Amino acid sequence: MRWNGWGDPARATPLPGTVTGLLHDWLGVEPREGRAARLEEIAVPGPALGEEARRALLSAVGDRAEWLRTDAESRIRHTRGKSTPDLLRMRSGDLADTPAAVVLPGHHEEVLAVLRACAAHQMPVVPFGGGTSVVGGLAPARRGPFVALDLRRMNALLALDPVSRTATFQSGLRAPEAERILAGHGFTLGH
Repeated sequence: MRWNGWGDPARATPLPGTVTGLLHDWLGVEPREGRAARLEEIAVPGPALGEEARRALLSAVGDRAEWLRTDAESRIRHTRGKSTPDLLRMRSGDLADTPAAVVLPGHHEEVLAVLRACAAHQMPVVPFGGGTSVVGGLAPARRGPFVALDLRRMNALLALDPVSRTATFQSGLRAPEAERILAGHGFTLGH
């Protein structure tokens, strides 16, 4: 998934002036001349994650370093969602809502352990499903260090009722994968 937009960058077209005018008037977004910032050009503030909090989070995910990320790219990719205001802020290099860490639990018990660790260190948690939020749900309610709880490892079909045609999935499953899983059972998501 692109870190700063939707779709195929090769097919991008500029916004018409009427749209950029609306974005300015309604959202206070200033159009930026030139190209958008590249991921590798973005200066990310160092993670405000203390060593004790880092150890607690690492322990919560089984002491597996790959499930606790504090590198710049992971943190950038978990900053905000995909609404127009979010994307415009990202493209301008505004990283005010960058998490201190990204944690990837693999099951319910690890989620509970992450939540306990964050509560003990008074760090807010922002759940991160597919990362396509367009409703501002990926920004914390208050300033300060927070943890992005990336649920992508929790991506299984939990139950399928062929009579009522309902399926229950874990929270980190993206729609294309849900569609593939359901097709294996002769069903479709239809989304």
